[in-house]
Amino acid sequence: MLYCSPQIVQSLLFGCLTFLVVTSVVNAEGRVFVLDPRSLLGFREAEQACASQHARLASAEELRQAVVDCFFSHCTRGWLYGGMVGTTVCNIEGSSLKAVNVKTENATEDTAHLSAFCMKGKACGDPPSFPHARLQHHSGFEIGDELLYTCSPGYMMPSSHTTFSLLCDSCGEWYGTVEICVKDTSSSSSRGSPRRSQASRET
Repeated sequence: MLYCSPQIVQSLLFGCLTFLVVTSVVNAEGRVFVLDPRSLLGFREAEQACASQHARLASAEELRQAVVDCFFSHCTRGWLYGGMVGTTVCNIEGSSLKAVNVKTENATEDTAHLSAFCMKGKACGDPPSFPHARLQHHSGFEIGDELLYTCSPGYMMPSSHTTFSLLCDSCGEWYGTVEICVKDTSSSSSRGSPRRSQASRET
């Protein structure tokens, strides 16, 4: 029968956990979002509702790009910039509905229960936070801007690096591969070695 000490099991589990977190990717909410139609009586109310969220009504092209390129998944009908009405066309994929295209039309008298497709005023939202990491540099919130993170003192990533970065992409998401900062045990181990050797010399 194979026997594994608790220390070996703990080491294996920690190794698996480290592998999982190293390959994680940050995807924040994209630039286009939907507001509930229950409080919207018409186009002006939709404009005001977006403005209250520090946003504006999205154009037809902006909504189409969100659906085609940015995994926008809402299946609904709503107001767009300029008084247009957009409808996201959805298909069944697996066990869920997924938006695949956009149809637009001029506003008609049948505008009851329309949502509002809002576009964020800035491309990406607030920088995300990570355990034992500090935001070192932030160039802005627009497409192509970068966040640079560094591990807190005494911590490092499993790859032995101490910094990682995220970019604001065209979908309005902070995107990049994240390595979680973990306790750096190498320095404490090296500090302990001389003490052990000194004790052995005394004996």
